[in-house]
Amino acid sequence: MAIPNKATFEKVIKVLQKSMRIQDWNIGIELITSKELVNKYPNEADEDTQAISNRNLRRNYALISINTEYFCDEDENWYDTLVHEMLHIQETNYITTSQAYMSKNGTYFETIHEQYIDTLQKMFSNICPLEKFIKDNPKIFEKEDE
Repeated sequence: MAIPNKATFEKVIKVLQKSMRIQDWNIGIELITSKELVNKYPNEADEDTQAISNRNLRRNYALISINTEYFCDEDENWYDTLVHEMLHIQETNYITTSQAYMSKNGTYFETIHEQYIDTLQKMFSNICPLEKFIKDNPKIFEKEDE
């Protein structure tokens, strides 16, 4: 399935928020190019970065920036990437506390954390793959407006 438009992404996010129990977060989405992503997040992104979720814990606000150029190939799954970024949002409280503690002790926290999120995303996408999500929420994908 081709990458959906912003309005469809917003609807998918609302459903996933309920499933992940993060309805208290205000989550925005932006669809941007690889170059825009790198310019916006120069210390975190490169040309192959699929997406980044920028989170503000105090405001319970997150902005997910999706690299639209990464998903030109039909084999790349935008849904898995969205779930991955939303899992980052879900565990923001935990990770902020852990990161503060572990950074003082010189660990490989970022690597371990990313591996953990990848594992969670695979579990979630296995339980609720894109095909099931579409079947359970058909109205989201009706008549996408550009």
